Amino acid sequence: MQALELLAGATNITLLGLNFRDGLKLTQWRRKNRLKPAQRYRTILEKKEDVADGTVAFFLKKPEGFTFTAG
Repeated sequence: MQALELLAGATNITLLGLNFRDGLKLTQWRRKNRLKPAQRYRTILEKKEDVADGTVAFFLKKPEGFTFTAG
């Protein structure tokens, strides 16, 4: 009986290790994206407009060389 429990424990540890490895592979793209520093751009405030009580809309001039990438 004890040998069966040891075998089940070893199987459980093996499956946990495989799960951990697969989780790292699945999130690898996320970790790589976090390491990239964001680009900086200088911009100019063109207009500021009160749209509601306590809410302000800011209109900025699009900087040269800036392209929007979603996500």
